Amino acid sequence: MPIPSSSGSTSINTITIVDSLAHWTACQPSRPFICEGDHTYTYGDFYELVGRLASILEKQGFCYGDRIVLYLSRKSAYIAAYFAALSMGIIPVLIYPERPASFVRFSVDAVAAKGVWTLDEWTGEETRFLIVPWLNEAAVSPPDLKNTRHPIAYLMFTSGTTKVPKAVITTQQNVMSVTKTLIQQAGMTPGVREVIFMPLGSTGGLGHLHAVLMLGGTIVLLPWFMAAIGDPELEQLLAVIKHSHIDGFLATPRIVRMLLATHRTQLASSARNLRYMLTNVSPLEREVIVDLLNLLPDLHFCTYYGLTEASRSVFNQCRRHPQSEHATGYPVEGVELKLAAVDSSTQVGEVLLRGPNLFAGYWGKEHQTLVEDGWFSTGDLGRMDEQGRLYVLGRKQETINIDGLKFLPIQVESVLNEHPAVHASAVVGLSDPVSHHRVGAAVQLKKPDVGLEEKNQIALAILADCRDKLNAYQVPSKIHIVPTLPQTDLGKVKRGELVSMLDSALYSFPRL
Repeated sequence: MPIPSSSGSTSINTITIVDSLAHWTACQPSRPFICEGDHTYTYGDFYELVGRLASILEKQGFCYGDRIVLYLSRKSAYIAAYFAALSMGIIPVLIYPERPASFVRFSVDAVAAKGVWTLDEWTGEETRFLIVPWLNEAAVSPPDLKNTRHPIAYLMFTSGTTKVPKAVITTQQNVMSVTKTLIQQAGMTPGVREVIFMPLGSTGGLGHLHAVLMLGGTIVLLPWFMAAIGDPELEQLLAVIKHSHIDGFLATPRIVRMLLATHRTQLASSARNLRYMLTNVSPLEREVIVDLLNLLPDLHFCTYYGLTEASRSVFNQCRRHPQSEHATGYPVEGVELKLAAVDSSTQVGEVLLRGPNLFAGYWGKEHQTLVEDGWFSTGDLGRMDEQGRLYVLGRKQETINIDGLKFLPIQVESVLNEHPAVHASAVVGLSDPVSHHRVGAAVQLKKPDVGLEEKNQIALAILADCRDKLNAYQVPSKIHIVPTLPQTDLGKVKRGELVSMLDSALYSFPRL
């Protein structure tokens, strides 16, 4: 779809996610929409709040097509500001509230944003852009929400694990297509009740917000920062699932592993009526999935694959595919998938996608050719089995090359993670003047306070497993034991940062 310039006045006539808010407000104004802490917004309450915030934008001089960065720590405020901008044809720029001030400035510059919407987090003085204050209800009266929708729904930055983040253009049609896919794959029904703790500045949390709204359901918001989730937060999650009669939620693989490892009994009790659960971001081991399905025999569990540029492209409804529960899955209806430059020996190639969920380009680079014949090169490597299921193996740029012999980190990580002392691992190619790469392996132990001698013994055991299960050129020469792995907010390993960490690591084992 061609995207008009920000200075244009073209709007669209198709149904958008804002129209779902208006629809359910008219149909069920007294139904709870968002529950956050001790406060509950009905659909009517929330629609009025959105109108008041839209009035603030108007009085601050924002116009159709302007960009505004959302930098709001309270999730209900984030959602209200998001819908206020959408209702005015203003393009929200979505970032995590945990981002530092430097990233806020980067975001403003990257998309030429007119302002930043914040609560009380902003402490620096800025003159380059507007700082939009939060709601002063005594001074603002709610106007009628304008029937103006910009073709662009929002801008969201790529994770930037190895490069500078790019602003991805997501259209209104993208949002509606992806939301319908999520509802269908998860088996969500009208009036659904969800708990959301994933960040709203990602396609994960935001997508589930859209789905619940489209079905006229209720959302319970939890305020956590993903990287800080521990045992107290998981106990609160399980209590909310039980007492708020939650139907389903989105988690990360790390959350699923933690629930099964340390909250197993409470999970079996509190979540016995849970209808669905989904995970995204990174692969989940088959044994973990099977364990979850056995513990909760009525649970519909899905994993899915996508990118900020092509959200929710491939799903695996795990219970339907015994022995392949860990596969990435099949492309969803309307999405096409193929592999390019397939290696004849490994049958591994680069994953290409096209379909209605595909983004409209990167901001400032809309007119560059990003796809060929409608195909988008994901940068991920994968293989297909005889049934047409996709297995995503890793990023193309993460390929390790040992004197011309190439392999992906996941092949080594799967062996490292099998050791009972290992909590998590990550593998990268470190520069080597002779063989181009050498294998750099970082391991985070379940018990970080073990002594040097025990760490040495663990490393020896891990390397013995590697020599038994891997090709000789894939075996690390040393195991770097680290307190934590460098990760993004959603748990993706920052491999560029890990390379620097391992190049300067002081503690590597075994010590001979």
